[in-house]
Amino acid sequence: MLSSKSGIAPALNLKPSRILAACTILAHIIALAVLFYPMSIPFVARLMIVLAVLVSFIYHWHTREPVTALRTPYKDELWLLQLKDGREVDASLCGEYTVTGWLLVLRFRIAAGGKVTVVVLADSGDKDEIRQMRVYLKQLSK
Repeated sequence: MLSSKSGIAPALNLKPSRILAACTILAHIIALAVLFYPMSIPFVARLMIVLAVLVSFIYHWHTREPVTALRTPYKDELWLLQLKDGREVDASLCGEYTVTGWLLVLRFRIAAGGKVTVVVLADSGDKDEIRQMRVYLKQLSK
């Protein structure tokens, strides 16, 4: 796991969020439950919708929480991200980010190409690490 080398650059070690998993499951169950509402949709169309919802669920389940750890900028505004597969990559914070008391949403542009979104909920990691990251991000926006 990543660790902070100074008090200025907090590190955030993430674990899978049960809240995010529950929301993903619930959203897809609701999408499937709507199909039981009496409508004049042909059976084949309903079957295609069920297939689309299942594919969506599988995709979102496997791609949720792609980052297991992150550390604030350590050189030239680059953050260090540890991906789910264990690789560490440099990334820059791109665009706006969301910081609330219960949610952090950070969008990164990976130096090697591509983008990744990190969603941090209250159960995604150590409470002190999340608080330090929240404070850091609020100071960053000033």
